[in-house]
Amino acid sequence: MGNLDRAAKAMEKAGLAGGDAYDLPTSKKRFPDGAWYRMEISGVERPNVLEAVIDEMRKRNIALHRMISVVMGATLLDKQELKDFAQMAADAKLEVILVPGPRRSWDTGRQIDNYEGALSGIRYRGSDQLKFVIADIMRCIDIGFRGFLVVDEGLLSLLNTMRENGDIPKDVTFKVSIYAGHGTA
Repeated sequence: MGNLDRAAKAMEKAGLAGGDAYDLPTSKKRFPDGAWYRMEISGVERPNVLEAVIDEMRKRNIALHRMISVVMGATLLDKQELKDFAQMAADAKLEVILVPGPRRSWDTGRQIDNYEGALSGIRYRGSDQLKFVIADIMRCIDIGFRGFLVVDEGLLSLLNTMRENGDIPKDVTFKVSIYAGHGTA
C-alpha cells in the first residue's frame, strides 16, 4: 500500500473523506428564493464605490447578492458614511458583510510583520483589542448592519456566546475570514 492509500485510510479512520468526491450528485439544496448559487464580491470600501457597483450591476443586468465590504476596517468610516452604505445596500437588496476594525496590524505588537508570525493568522491580543473590535461591531449593528467578517476564532466564539446571551441580535451573521488561518477539513 502506497503513502497516498495509507493517508486516505487514516483520514477515513479519523472520520474525514479520504479524497475529494468527484462523483458527487447534483445538490438539491437551494437558497430561499430557489437559486443554486450566489455572487459575492469583496473590496467595496466606501459609499461612492458601492454606488458605482450598484450602477454597473443595473446597467449590465448582473445579479449580485453579497459584498465583503470596508475591508480597510469599518472603524475608518464615520457614522453617516456607514448609514449611507447600509441604505444603498438595502435599497439594492444587497447583503453586506462588514470587516470591523481595529485589527492586529493596527496593534503595537509586531508578530504580523515577520514571516512566521504572519503565517499564524490575524489574532487579537488581549482583552482591550477584543473590546475595541466588539465595540466597532456594536456600532455597526446600531447603524443597521447584520453581517461581519471575523478574522479570529476566539473572537468568533466570543461573538457567538454574546449572541446566545442576547448581547448581539440573533439575526447577526458572522463569516470566517481566510485570514483566520483556519483548517479546511
